[in-house]
Amino acid sequence: MGSIAPARTNGLTPAPGAGPEARVERVEMQIGVVIDALRVLLHGLEEHPSDVPQPERAAAAARHAHQILLTLGPLGD
Repeated sequence: MGSIAPARTNGLTPAPGAGPEARVERVEMQIGVVIDALRVLLHGLEEHPSDVPQPERAAAAARHAHQILLTLGPLGD
């Protein structure tokens, strides 16, 4: 009995020869990851005019957003 190859090799990369549906799914997943990173970054940068600036909070948010984006791996095909 032969086995059927999976449509994807992992959560972000379509298998070689994958059809357009797999590519669209990959782009949708990548967009979701970018949106998550932006939310984390924006939350870390969010301050009220009366708040004392907290650069360490912004730096921590930037590091967290960077870690989220690293899950995408290389974006070129």
